[in-house]
Amino acid sequence: MIGVIFDGRDLRNLWPLTENKSILLRILGNKRVIEHLFDLFERLRMDNLVVITKDRKIWEQCREMARVFLVGDEIEALYKLLQVDDDFLLVESNTFFDLDGLDFERLKEKAMFLFRDYKIDAYSYFNKIAVEKDRGDFKKFSLSGIYHFPFKITKRLEEEIFKSFDEFLISGLEEMPLKVIRGVIKRIEYPWDYLDANMYMLWKLKYFVGDNCDIWDEAKIKKPVIINENCVIKNAVLEKAVIDKNCLVGEFSCVKRSVINEGTSIPHHNYLVDSIVGSSCNFGTSSNIATYKFDGSEVKMVIEGKKRGIGRNKFGAIIGDNVQLGPNVTIYPGKRIGNNVWIDGNILIKRDIESNKFVRLKFEDGYEILEK
Repeated sequence: MIGVIFDGRDLRNLWPLTENKSILLRILGNKRVIEHLFDLFERLRMDNLVVITKDRKIWEQCREMARVFLVGDEIEALYKLLQVDDDFLLVESNTFFDLDGLDFERLKEKAMFLFRDYKIDAYSYFNKIAVEKDRGDFKKFSLSGIYHFPFKITKRLEEEIFKSFDEFLISGLEEMPLKVIRGVIKRIEYPWDYLDANMYMLWKLKYFVGDNCDIWDEAKIKKPVIINENCVIKNAVLEKAVIDKNCLVGEFSCVKRSVINEGTSIPHHNYLVDSIVGSSCNFGTSSNIATYKFDGSEVKMVIEGKKRGIGRNKFGAIIGDNVQLGPNVTIYPGKRIGNNVWIDGNILIKRDIESNKFVRLKFEDGYEILEK
């Protein structure tokens, strides 16, 4: 049987985290997401692996460990999937598993799906989901987990044309006799899901420090904390923080319940809580992220073009890669900053900023947004 990591889906709701980089390359605790999935297949004793992706960096980094198919869009990815020449076990790139929480013997129990006119055996594992026949959220159920597709079925499905990978999995789903399946799984569909998955890894690992880190004696570290290799932590405060490799958290900065990706500098007098910061970013002096509204109401974000609540009243910002903040920048709760953005000093950000922009201060009426 072949193990397949499917990275062909357009994860637009995770913007800007997946605009320039696959979710597979983002940090999740002390490893990349793709490393967790490779570990999963190793535990299943499967060494014949395929990765279907749109990210050339995945091809460059993983081609010695797996067959990597580089595709242009979701439809091409689906057809590559159907060309796999054996039974295959499918895992989506934005599905997180806690390997220690999985019962690998029970994983082999089969759930029967009726897929149009074909029956498909699907190995599945879920967390906090209970589904009975003719009841429950079938879409949520069917789009999370591990799937086993027999080769004879996939060859017949080549004749079908599907609008999306969602439809590939759920179209014609009429029967689900499996009542309850339990496991530890997190579908990373929105930015706060990625943050929650990292908070779970913090709870699990408690305290991890990678090689070649310089942690000052004056640093205040309240566990759980994960600090990956080659980081410098000065007299800063860390609490429930995941710090990727090659990062700096400097004097009098505070990082709580947040994820900082590779090569980012939080140098001095910065405050980050309930936030996600991409790779190769730099915060100017006293630049901060707000997390809480005056009235304590639910934080809202623009999702699929509409402003919607995210189910929590404390949430900071999502900042993409290669973002430069000037001094004294403040970002309102629930705002997203795209990739390759520069923000001038002394600016209050109250709206999302698209990628490749320069936000410049205008003393007479706030600020203007320019193309870089």
